[in-house]
Amino acid sequence: MRLRRLEFERYGPFTGQSLSFRPDAKLHVVFGENEAGKSCALAAITDLFFGIERQTRYDFLHEGRELRIAAEIEARDGSQLQFRRRKGNKNTLLSAGDAPLGDNALAPFLGGVTREVFCRAFGLGTEALRKGADDMLKSDGDVGATLLAAASGLRGVKELRRSLESEAEQIFDDRRAQHRRFYQALDRYEAARSAISKLTLKSTDWKGLNARINELQERLNGLRSQQDEKASEQAKISRLKRLAPQVALIDGDLRALAELGELPATPDGFAARLRASLDAVSHQRDALARAKADEEVVRQDHDSIEVDAAVLAASAEAQRLFAETGAYAADRRDMPRIQGEAEDFQASIEALAVRLGLSEADGIEAQQPTDAAKALLNSLIADGRSIGGDLAGKQEQLRVEQRGLDELKRQHAARGALTDPKPLRDRLSALAPVLSQIEKRSDAGLAIRKEEGRLADLASRLLPPVGDFEKVARAALPTSDSVARFRAATDATDGEISRAKERVAAADEAARAAEARLHPLSLSGPVPSPEAIAAVRAERDVHWDSLRAALSDAAGALTGPGLTAAISNFERLKSDADRIADQAADDAKRISDHATETRILREERRKGEEGRERLAGLAAASADALAGWADLWAGAAIIPLKPAEMQLWLSGVAGLIERRDAVQSSRQDLAALDARIRSVEPALRRLAAELGLIAPETLEVGLVAGQVQARLDELSAAWDEARDLDTRLRDTQARAERLASDASEAARGETAWQSHWRPALLGAGLGPDLTLDQAESVLAAWDEAPTMLRERANRRKRVAGMQRNVEGFEDEARQLIAQVARDLAGMPADFAVKALNERLSAASQAAARRAEAGKRLSEGRLRSAAAERALAEAETALARLKADLPGHADLHGSDLDQACARLVSRDELRAAVSDKRTQFATQAEGLDEATVRGDLAAFDPDQAEAALRRLAEDQRALTDEANEVYADHRDANNRREALEQGIGAEVAAQQRRGAEAELALAAREWVVLRLAALLLGETMERHRAGQQDPLMQRAGDLFSTVTCGRYASLVQDYDDDDAPRLAGLRPSGERVPVP
Repeated sequence: MRLRRLEFERYGPFTGQSLSFRPDAKLHVVFGENEAGKSCALAAITDLFFGIERQTRYDFLHEGRELRIAAEIEARDGSQLQFRRRKGNKNTLLSAGDAPLGDNALAPFLGGVTREVFCRAFGLGTEALRKGADDMLKSDGDVGATLLAAASGLRGVKELRRSLESEAEQIFDDRRAQHRRFYQALDRYEAARSAISKLTLKSTDWKGLNARINELQERLNGLRSQQDEKASEQAKISRLKRLAPQVALIDGDLRALAELGELPATPDGFAARLRASLDAVSHQRDALARAKADEEVVRQDHDSIEVDAAVLAASAEAQRLFAETGAYAADRRDMPRIQGEAEDFQASIEALAVRLGLSEADGIEAQQPTDAAKALLNSLIADGRSIGGDLAGKQEQLRVEQRGLDELKRQHAARGALTDPKPLRDRLSALAPVLSQIEKRSDAGLAIRKEEGRLADLASRLLPPVGDFEKVARAALPTSDSVARFRAATDATDGEISRAKERVAAADEAARAAEARLHPLSLSGPVPSPEAIAAVRAERDVHWDSLRAALSDAAGALTGPGLTAAISNFERLKSDADRIADQAADDAKRISDHATETRILREERRKGEEGRERLAGLAAASADALAGWADLWAGAAIIPLKPAEMQLWLSGVAGLIERRDAVQSSRQDLAALDARIRSVEPALRRLAAELGLIAPETLEVGLVAGQVQARLDELSAAWDEARDLDTRLRDTQARAERLASDASEAARGETAWQSHWRPALLGAGLGPDLTLDQAESVLAAWDEAPTMLRERANRRKRVAGMQRNVEGFEDEARQLIAQVARDLAGMPADFAVKALNERLSAASQAAARRAEAGKRLSEGRLRSAAAERALAEAETALARLKADLPGHADLHGSDLDQACARLVSRDELRAAVSDKRTQFATQAEGLDEATVRGDLAAFDPDQAEAALRRLAEDQRALTDEANEVYADHRDANNRREALEQGIGAEVAAQQRRGAEAELALAAREWVVLRLAALLLGETMERHRAGQQDPLMQRAGDLFSTVTCGRYASLVQDYDDDDAPRLAGLRPSGERVPVP
């Protein structure tokens, strides 16, 4: 199919654009810049043939329903179709008149190609090409897989083949493995077959199995009975061993009860209540004694505390004065310092008066200048300094500029006149295009000589080597097509020779084999072959004819000795014929084998002779072909190697010829450059003469150009310096004039300032002749005066306040001390107040302690009263309990305690006996105490352990025997259940048939997968055989070119694991793997 016209009506970035393709062209190239729409056009062709996708990327300019593509195509048979494609769900393929076309209208043109195949094989974009290249690289050097993938658009051909082989290997392989389905089915088949033999059961076996089960059950029941008897005896001994200590403990408690003697009967818990009552009386008596002792201690403490009431009454005034002691001490401490500061400020004011020229310090306040007068003076001082500095600076600048101007005038006078070198430089610039190539000329000459040396070296390293390369370059060498044809013919002849040799070798080998097989057939005597029998019978018949003639008295018949000899020979020959015939009948197989092998031997010898004749003819043809091959290269004066090697040689020579042509072209360019250089040499030498340079005729043009350039550079530098000097002279003259004018203006400003300076001094009360520094110093002194006066007044005021505070504090302290602590009257006021505060603190603490002691005394009295009441209650309760104790109501003290202790012991012993009998009942396993005591009468504890060990051993022996019998009984029952409920022989047979079917299915799937892998491999190999040679030849030529002849070609090789790979072939025949 061919595209004749393509119209992008509305698609992607296109609107109303079309492409027409020439019908007779073999290849169409559509060129466009980046972002011109090439990829979009390729996508449009795909959507044209196979429909615009629902989610398209090319509706960014036109809406989806408006997308339209049209084309005119031509099939191989010449039929044509004009159609359009729109975006939609149905009837998207339209005729030129917008009539719907069937979905199969493009089938005759597309030939069954799907969208996926079209995109992979024909509609290749950048991403598809890169993906295809990755897939080709993943073929690991397998050229067949690479070519098939590239030609069909199918990716992963080698991976598909490996997947088929792997899937087949999962089903079956020579190595048995459990994960392979075939062997799993085979195992199930073997298991089912084994089950059939095992599950086939006879009636006698069934009866024997049931009898065996019953016998084992009876043995098991008997063993269990024996185990129960042993366990009962073992339990009895263990029980008596466990209960004997309990009975002994009970007897001990009963004896202790008897030892207590007769005691009155009391209710339950009476002894405990009596003991508690006695303990309560004793405890309350101790508590009452402790309470009385504590009360006495608190009373003594309360009475020992004394309180100063007068000090406590004046506590508020004392605390206020104590709070003011800090301020009092601070005032007394700071007052001398503040007084000193006031005196210092007074001294500073007096010094300031001296600086201002005043006779008294008090006059400073009256004679201070006003702020306005000081501000005016400060402003005039600043203006005066600025005007004076500006005038001095301009005068200094004027002197510097004047000195520079004088120096520039001196240099200008000494310089003299100069000429502008620009015309001469322009003349040199006109020659520059040619002169700039002088250096390239030497580099080009050196490159040409190096390239010629490399060409000669490469030519000598070719196989066969080239001695006279120019002769080879001019000679008419065979073309690559001629070499390829001769190579094909030679390969065909070599193939026929190889096949003929193989046939001859096979025939000889078959003949030797036939001879080897004939040899044992002849060891037992001559073989009575039909030919031997026929020969003996023919000789016999000849003698018979002679005898028959003698018997019939025919003319010339034998007589006498001749007849006798004839009869003897006839009889011998007849006997031999019969003997051979009998042997043939008895040894028919040996005769048949001998005849067959003899026929094979003759046939193989005939084939060997025919093969040798064929080899001789092929050898002659090969010799003629080699002679013709040598004649093809006669013009190059070389002895050719094999066609394959000469193809590589031709590629290398072609590359060398191209480089030789490039060298010749470079030599022509070099000659043209020499001519241009010679054409500009006269003008260059004239220019050198005008510059005053001496350039001998033997001096090279490049050196002359360098001297001219250097001289022009010198003249240009001098000319630029002269122009710069003139410019600087004019600029300096102008600056000097401006500075003179500025200095005059500054002098006039100074005169105007002087007219305001004197009145301002007089207005501030200063002398009219003061300088700027003097006036500034006086103003600074006047600026200090207000601060000094203000600070002196502040210090004097603070000293007066401190004096008042100190005197007031001392008066109040004296009054308070006179009222409450006259013994402190001789102490300083602050020390007396502090001592009074300490007394106040002690009096407050004593009052607090006395109040606390009074509180504790009241609580102690309450505790004593409570203890007395509790003791009375405890004695009353004890009296009631003593009244309930028969015969002991008059007991007191230790006697009552002893009676109570005996009652408590009796209760404890009774409780212990009850607990032990309860525990005994839990461990006696339902037996009463009398029964156990009866059994214990005959119980020997020393023999109990031995009896238990003996019973344990008997029990283990019975258990082991019972386990064995139980295991046999369980196995027999399982066997019977398996026979009753199992699958049965018929089910096992069904499983075997299922396994057979699964084996057949697995084998069929394995065959399909293996055949698919083999067919795919064969397809790849056939495609490789048809496409690899020209592809590899072309790739090898390009590889040789890009490696500058270091590699002759590319070949397919195999690594140690027999995996295919690409390798570079050196001219020497060495193969180097391509990474």
